[in-house]
Amino acid sequence: MPIDLPEWISRELGIEPSYEDVASFRARLELIEGNLLGLFSVDDFVSVIEKEPAPAVELVPIVRAKPWRFAEVVIGGNPICEVAEVGASLDGSAPSRTLQLVLCAWFSDESLDPRLLGPNHENMLLIGWKNVTQKIPVSLVVGLVGIEVPNPLSEPDLTLLAASSVAVSPQSWIAREQGVYGELLQGVIRNRAPALRYLYLYRLFERAYLIDALDKLQKDFFGDPKAAIKRAENVVSNEKSSFLALIEGTATQAHFEQIDKLFLDNDTTLSNRFMLAVKQGATDDNDLGQKEAWKRGCVLAYKVRCSIVHSGKSAPIFESFPDASAACVELNKVLLPAAMSFLELTGA
Repeated sequence: MPIDLPEWISRELGIEPSYEDVASFRARLELIEGNLLGLFSVDDFVSVIEKEPAPAVELVPIVRAKPWRFAEVVIGGNPICEVAEVGASLDGSAPSRTLQLVLCAWFSDESLDPRLLGPNHENMLLIGWKNVTQKIPVSLVVGLVGIEVPNPLSEPDLTLLAASSVAVSPQSWIAREQGVYGELLQGVIRNRAPALRYLYLYRLFERAYLIDALDKLQKDFFGDPKAAIKRAENVVSNEKSSFLALIEGTATQAHFEQIDKLFLDNDTTLSNRFMLAVKQGATDDNDLGQKEAWKRGCVLAYKVRCSIVHSGKSAPIFESFPDASAACVELNKVLLPAAMSFLELTGA
């Protein structure tokens, strides 16, 4: 089998580009002292040459890498791809199959020079597809080998109040549950995935009506235990009603009117299948019959929460909608100031 090396490979190795067969190519490499480029063995190069057809190599960003770990994905007995996590620097101690996949990448693309790959591409994944006609989604590859990829809709760093002075009202729920609300606020800031940020924002409200239910249970329990427990059970089993009671009569109502507006038949909603499904589910449950816009906003916010945590028969399954995260990005823009208003946080 005749061998024709890519021009950049022959140039870097200082050898001729063409050979009659693998044996003559091996013999030429063996004349080069030491590991080739200080990284590879003769067997590594020969192994890449003998791969027919050569794997199609793809470079994918990942959150963090276990440097040069190698894995193979096989489905139904068919090898689908090989993967290697790119680290800070490559040396000859990496697994041989990792070294060979790195070489395959270099053979296919001059810019993937193995001597530059680490420093220039830290936290990347090399995927070598065995057969491009049998490619599977990259999301499945990284899931099967246990690697986290960046969320394409990851939200930016968040400052709750862009102010030099932050004031908390003594009547605020924060004053009553400082530690818990500290953790919840950290969750809002720390989680950039839109759905997780939404859940933490929602829990700022949810925690309040649960605290209130617990306080009333403790206060009333010894006077009438059965009635106190029944009232607490009603709060937990009727979360939607508890949420509405929590917001009623507060300045936060205006923010939930804005959530209702998001779900009206505007361009944002009509192009977002998840928002349409949430609205349809609430309509089917006769939950949108309230006259006040803020009540409709609360119900829709509650339905989104149910969708994310898979609670409630009528809530659509969040993961079933590719545009669900995009919906949460828009909803978070309204729910964040709503939470700040509810918690009576002000900045100056």
